[in-house]
Amino acid sequence: MREQLAGETFDCVWVSEVVFHLHARQLFFDSAFALLEAGGCLVIADIFRTAAQPATSSKRTQKELASIRRNHLCPELGTVDEYTQMARLAGFQPHHEPMDITKNVTRTW
Repeated sequence: MREQLAGETFDCVWVSEVVFHLHARQLFFDSAFALLEAGGCLVIADIFRTAAQPATSSKRTQKELASIRRNHLCPELGTVDEYTQMARLAGFQPHHEPMDITKNVTRTW
């Protein structure tokens, strides 16, 4: 992303259901930060897991997570806390707490 847009900056990077597919998520956050103008914003709508350790999830949840990984060609789903940590490591300072919009999008899944 950084190489393709070298020299350009943006006031916002907005991604919807993209980051969960990435194997190098920290690289995404680092690149997004590098592409933003000072004071710019990053907006992410993505699919997350709720359990810190998938192995502690119920069998049904583990089966659903495996299905998502297989059908969407993605690595293990991350948690909101993991994404927040990666964003902070890249230099972002969150302005809002993450919002859970599951009930608004469940029917699309």
